[in-house]
Amino acid sequence: MDWGVIDRIGDDYATILIGDDAKKYYIRAGELPKKVTEGMRCFVKIEEEKVVQLIPDVKATREARSKEKSE
Repeated sequence: MDWGVIDRIGDDYATILIGDDAKKYYIRAGELPKKVTEGMRCFVKIEEEKVVQLIPDVKATREARSKEKSE
């Protein structure tokens, strides 16, 4: 699995930036796990250039947001 961050969530699709190079992938907004918000870190499984699994990483998200606030 790769890591990613939810960049934005629209009415139809969400944009996820994957890996160090921040490659963009899209997933239908309705397929996102409940309570996923913009800026959340997640583990993402990609198959055939498509997001097939997305697991929110609450701990990494909390740490990243805490770090952003302290800067």
